[in-house]
Parts: sequence; structure tokens; C-alpha cells
Amino acid sequence: MPAVEASLASWLPGDEGVVTAVPGTSRLLSRLRELGLVPGVRIRVLRTGTSLVIQVGESRFCLRRTDTVPIRVSAGEAPAYPHQ
Repeated sequence: MPAVEASLASWLPGDEGVVTAVPGTSRLLSRLRELGLVPGVRIRVLRTGTSLVIQVGESRFCLRRTDTVPIRVSAGEAPAYPHQ
């Protein structure tokens, strides 16, 4: 697991962390924010390869690795009140 904040694309199966940023205005990133992938939410990487399978709460998403590059994740604990 990355020790500090890093791109989601660099994470490995089993890594868990807290989303710190979902920057950008692309339709995909906007849709992911609508689905709950927002700063402060805890995620887990389930599978990697050409695409990543991540879990956000009870939901699972399959994303192309290239689409996960701008998403920043930290190995730290989630704040008591996530920012949205």
C-alpha cells in the first residue's frame, strides 16, 4: 500500500485508503462523484490489471487504469465527517 497520497492507478489488490481528490471535469469523473467516489470516502482495491475493480461502500466499480490516474488516494484514516 502506498505510504502517502498517490494516484489510484498505482494501488494494488487489497489496498485500502481514503479518497483525497477526484479532480477534473470529464463526464466520467463527474459521474463517479455522483456515485459516491468523493473526497473522504474509504475505498478498497479488489483487482488490478488493464482495469481496476474498486469497492466504495457496498458498490463495486470497474474502471480503466488510465481513468484512475487523476484520482488521489491516501492510506490514512477517513475523517469523522467526510467532505463532499
